[in-house]
Amino acid sequence: EEKKSLGALMLEKFKKLKEKTEDKVEKVTMIDFNTENTPTETFSDRPAKTFEELKLPLDKFGRIEPTTGKSLSTSSEQKADLHRSNHHVNRPADIRTARMNLPVCQMEQEIVEAVIQNDVIILCGETGSGKSTQVPQFLYEYGYADDGMIGIAQPRRVAVISTADRVNYEMGQKTLTESERLVGYQVRYDSHTITPKTKVKFMTDGILLREITQDILLRQYSIILLDEAHERNVNTDILLGMLSKAIPLRHQISEDEQKKYQQLSEAERAQYSPPIKPLKLIIMSATIRVTDF
Repeated sequence: EEKKSLGALMLEKFKKLKEKTEDKVEKVTMIDFNTENTPTETFSDRPAKTFEELKLPLDKFGRIEPTTGKSLSTSSEQKADLHRSNHHVNRPADIRTARMNLPVCQMEQEIVEAVIQNDVIILCGETGSGKSTQVPQFLYEYGYADDGMIGIAQPRRVAVISTADRVNYEMGQKTLTESERLVGYQVRYDSHTITPKTKVKFMTDGILLREITQDILLRQYSIILLDEAHERNVNTDILLGMLSKAIPLRHQISEDEQKKYQQLSEAERAQYSPPIKPLKLIIMSATIRVTDF
C-alpha cells in the first residue's frame, strides 16, 4: 500500500511539474509501471498514442515490424527508426519462461514506442521488475545496436559485472568466447570483454564520464541508459548536465549531415560514411524523484 501510494504521489507531482513546464519540455516522456504488470500512465510532451492509433504492424513475436510500418510522424529520424532491422535472440528455454513473469516485458511495446518518439525517456519501475536486464535486450532486438553501441551506466562496479554476465547469458551468448560475445563490460582496470563485436556495453558512470569528456557527442553510442539515477552521485549529476548539452547538439548535427547527405549522388554517397544518428537517453530508477529530473 505504501509503495502504491508513493507511486501515485510521484505521478501527481510529475503531472504538476509537466503543466508548469509544458512550453519548455521537448521530447521527454516518462513510463511508470508496478509489479502487477499494469501500466499506470504514460506522459509525453504531446498526447500519447496507442499502437492501435499508430497502426503499427507487429511481427509474429508481437513486436513492431519495422520494414513495412508507416511513420509515427513526418520526422525523418522517426521514419528511420521504423525501418531498423530486428535481431532475433536465441534465448535458453528457462529464460524465455522467466521473462514472461517480468513486469517490464509486459511493456516492451510502450517502451520501444517512447524511444522512437522521444530523445529522453524517464523509466520508473520497482526493484526486480527487470529494467536493467531487459531494456537493453529490447533495444538490441529492435536494431539500436546497428548505429552504435547500447551503453548502460551504473554507479557500482559489482553491479556492472554481474548484470553484464546475466544479460550475456539471457541472450544465449554463454557458450561463446569473450572475443565473440555481444555483451561486454568495462570498469576501472578491466575492459577485456570489450571487442569490435560488442553491441551492448555495461560500464560504471565514471567510465562514461571519461568518455564524454573526450567526445561530447558520444559517437560510438546510439543510445545511453543511466541506471540507478536516483542515487544522485557526483558522476551522475555531471553526466546529466553534459548529456543535456550533448543530445540537442548531436540532434542538430544529425539533421545537418542528413540534409547534405541527401544532396549527394549515389556515387558520392559511397565515398562517405552515413550521417550520424541522434543520441537517445533513458534514465532508469526504482525510486526516482521525478521533480529532480
